[in-house]
Amino acid sequence: MLENAEVVTQIASAATLDEAAKLATELMVDRVIEKTGMPVSEATMLMSAVGQVEICQVVDPLMTARFAVPKWLEQQLGVRFI
Repeated sequence: MLENAEVVTQIASAATLDEAAKLATELMVDRVIEKTGMPVSEATMLMSAVGQVEICQVVDPLMTARFAVPKWLEQQLGVRFI
């Protein structure tokens, strides 16, 4: 995971870009559930509304994607993801 002043980001690599994006998303959903106790369905809907999948790189044997959520979400939920 990485963070800057604007976003918290989960990074993941896998054999395909689809797998990397799915893994990054699932890891972020898992973290939201762990930190908030939110049900899976709510965490998934929340990430769908506020999160964004971004491509990191596609030139190595493994593809890398990241799932970013805005920092204001931490304040809204009263938690820190990192």
